[in-house]
Amino acid sequence: MENQEEQSDDRKLSAFIIEPGDVSEEEKKTMMGDTIGDTSYSASWILKTLISLSKLPEEVKWSDELEEALCYLWDMTAEKDVVLFILENQFLSIGEHVLNVSTEDRLTEIVVGIIGNLCCQSDVLPRLVEKSELVDSLLNLLLCNDPETLIQVLRVLQTVVWNLQSESPNSKWVDRLKNCKFLGTALVFILKSSTNGK
Repeated sequence: MENQEEQSDDRKLSAFIIEPGDVSEEEKKTMMGDTIGDTSYSASWILKTLISLSKLPEEVKWSDELEEALCYLWDMTAEKDVVLFILENQFLSIGEHVLNVSTEDRLTEIVVGIIGNLCCQSDVLPRLVEKSELVDSLLNLLLCNDPETLIQVLRVLQTVVWNLQSESPNSKWVDRLKNCKFLGTALVFILKSSTNGK
């Protein structure tokens, strides 16, 4: 009896299963809605989040809800399609603005973390180095006291240095790093502090 009920349930369930060949291209587009590339992430949700971020702190205040949304966005930027989408929608300029006005360590950490994820895509570093104020803001964060933000800044620098191996010695990144007067001192301090057991 139990076996017959399971078979009946399976038949009912199969009535709801749609095979890929049963769906037209037009229906696929409709089902995908406003998703980004091959992901299931909503373009309109990401745009809404970027707009909120761009309005900090004048029109939008830092909140638990915004922090949660930005953490989701941070996770989403592991996807190349999302990276390309937020770059097309001025994330580097928004990030620069936020780093200039942020008084929240967590906000700074998240924005730098997103930039770190963006830098995993090879075509982002050349775009980032052209944003000199943003690069200055990132390098200046080497002097901050927040360990979580420092970790994210070091992720960005690690990616930069790793990519320098395949670039010419005349790379703009080499110039940017050479012109940062406190880079060596800051890195030595961070490394010494990270081995301190106290």
